[in-house]
This record gives sequence, structure tokens and C-alpha cells, in this order.
Amino acid sequence: MGEDSSGGVKDASVNNLPHRPDRPADAGWLSIRMPADDKARAAAVEPLIGPLVDWLETSMPSGMVNIVDLGAGTGSNAHWLAPRLPFAQHWTLVDHDAHLLSRADPPASFTGRAGKMEDVGRILAEAAADHKNPTALLTCSALLDVLTAAEVDAVCTAAAKASCAVLFSLSVTGNVSFSPMDPLDAALGAAFNEHQRADGRLGPDAPAAAEAALRRQDMKVRSAATDWELDSTTPDLFRTWLEEWVRDAVEQDPGVADRAGEWLQQRRGQLEHGELTATVAHRDILALPG
Repeated sequence: MGEDSSGGVKDASVNNLPHRPDRPADAGWLSIRMPADDKARAAAVEPLIGPLVDWLETSMPSGMVNIVDLGAGTGSNAHWLAPRLPFAQHWTLVDHDAHLLSRADPPASFTGRAGKMEDVGRILAEAAADHKNPTALLTCSALLDVLTAAEVDAVCTAAAKASCAVLFSLSVTGNVSFSPMDPLDAALGAAFNEHQRADGRLGPDAPAAAEAALRRQDMKVRSAATDWELDSTTPDLFRTWLEEWVRDAVEQDPGVADRAGEWLQQRRGQLEHGELTATVAHRDILALPG
């Protein structure tokens, strides 16, 4: 991390940041973000989970809820959501990374399978056939920002065709605010957001694009803010997020590199002394068949 044994920063250069993991999401990152995710999603229980449960009770008279979770990783979405659905349920956890799926252990009956976004229609149909119940819910967590507009549209179209509910959780909106503020915050944030849009990914535009795609399918859409609130009680997550946020911003805009090193050194010190907080905006989206 570029720190000496006393906790002081040896070198403010962004070149001293740790290397990015080989996979886009590694199990360590998924683990340290879970407490912040769980706390953020508490804001969605009343406005989104309540209506979802009501719809499932009416639409799934058999009592068995068949759920497909895209980009499931190690199953953190199921860990949060399964206990909040008062039904017998089976989860199909879908991820391109079989290694992550091998570590999944959610508190519900589940099947892990490798798959990609273009497979979503077939996966929904096969899940329904395998468990002799229609797929009731298509869900994902912290996934939409790495998808393209075409992929998001395909997922929403497949859900509408299957007449299942949709719950997209923890999609970043690109809005980040720090306390105390710094003049460089805005430039770093803008560069980071552009980095997230590389290669056609939606990045911070994903929540709005998903809501529009769902409405085009005549689904009833509602959403809720599920922001991360980071402070010194979440030091590992806060530090890791800060470093990756700066790294990606500098990769997008090398012109901020010199100032970014000093900015990061200052922010690390503020975090160490309990003087730094940040709000990282996310949004959860629920869509029900019309």
C-alpha cells in the first residue's frame, strides 16, 4: 500500500498503488464490500423489497420462487436477499468466472453455472424447466455499470419475455461527495466516470439506461437510492476504493497524475485520523411486469 510500519505514507505517487486483481472482481474485494453493500441496501427494503414480496405472493401461487442471479460471483446478492423473501426458493447463480462460483455458499438452495450476458434468455428458460416453476425474479448486484447498452437492453427484454420481476441492485450513478471537500475532487470524479465508460460500457449511465429499457418493455419501474456511506469504520473498503478510484481516474486523464498523488496522500492521512467521509451514490431498481 506504500505505507511504512508507522502508518505514514512513504511516497504519494499513484504508481505505488497495489496492482489491480487479475479478474474484474476478486473474492477479496467482494468480501470487504459486503458490509457497506448490506447497509446501503437497507434503504431499499420498504420501497422495493416490500412490493416485490407482494408481487411474488400474487404471481407465484405454488410458493416456490425461482430466481436467476446474473454476475453472481460468490453469492453476496443471495446472502442479502434470500432471507428477505418469505418463500421456498431456488437460485441459479450465473457468472463467467467459475472460480468465484465455486466459493458461493448462499443461505438457500442454489445451482451455479457459467454463463454470459448473451445467454440470459436461454438461462431463464432453462431455470424454469429445471425446477418446474416459471422464473419469478431476475436479479443482479453491482453489475450494470460494466455492461453495454445493448447488453442491458437484452437483459431487460429477456426478463419481459419471461414475465418475471427484475431487481437490479447497487448500480453506481457516478456521484461521489467527500467531506472535507477538495478542489481536485470534481476533476478526479469526472475522469473516473469517463474511464468507466470505456469500451462501450455504460458506467454511471447504467441506472438511467436500465430504467428506460425496462419501461420500453411496459414494466412498472421504481427505484431507491442505496448509497455507500464510507468512513473510518470501514477502513479496508474505503482505502481500497480510494486507491482504485484514483488509479482509474489517472489512467483516463494522465494530466491529473501529479496532483492526484498529493491528493491521495492527504486523503489517506484523513482516513487514518478519522477525519474523512465519502458518499458513493448507488441506485436499486425494481421492475414488475405490467
